Amino acid sequence: ESRAEAHHQYADIQIPFSTNERYGFALPQDLAPSDDQLKEKDLAFFPTPVGESFIDTTPGTYLVFMPKELHRPCLATKEKGKLRKVVVKVHQSLLGL
Repeated sequence: ESRAEAHHQYADIQIPFSTNERYGFALPQDLAPSDDQLKEKDLAFFPTPVGESFIDTTPGTYLVFMPKELHRPCLATKEKGKLRKVVVKVHQSLLGL
């Protein structure tokens, strides 16, 4: 049910807090966004990318997605449940990009 997404101005630091979470990720690809909200929200959704890989996280671990990196959060590792997490946005200018 989740969609691949990317941001152009901000990196995402995703920290699961309540339960395990699976993420899909892929290198930037030449995909047209299926829902482009970059101007309003620095967010664009994309079709599922080719060559998508997955990583599972546990509470207290974190992942960093740099600007333009495709990622698909909120994938359940077991049964669906309430997911609580912290997402920190870091502007690209603070990363020297």
